Amino acid sequence: MQGAGDTLVIEYELAGTVLTTGRRAAARFIAVARVRDGQVTHWREYQDTHAMAQALTA
Repeated sequence: MQGAGDTLVIEYELAGTVLTTGRRAAARFIAVARVRDGQVTHWREYQDTHAMAQALTA
């Protein structure tokens, strides 16, 4: 996680098993967040939708 002032850039990965296919899958995400007075005031997320689509198909 990197931050400059009130803006944070966060990279993370979600992983699990797709119940309909039994296939293990993972997808990376990037989020840009703004924080004011200890509260998140803005959240924008970028996803690897191709990896997610592949995980959901047999």
